[in-house]
Amino acid sequence: MKLLPASAAALALAVALPVFANATKDEAVAMVKKGVAFIGANGSDKAYAAITAKDKEFVKDDL
Repeated sequence: MKLLPASAAALALAVALPVFANATKDEAVAMVKKGVAFIGANGSDKAYAAITAKDKEFVKDDL
């Protein structure tokens, strides 16, 4: 029964997806402003590293 694991994975994904919230337009604008300020204060190399890092400083919902 190869279909059972695929069905279980699909069900788990369907249940988990509503948990992820969508950011608002205002939150997106605020995140961009935060990034621009970080670049201005720290330079583009450090900012790129921080923005693409796996920490949560530049992560908000689906942004």
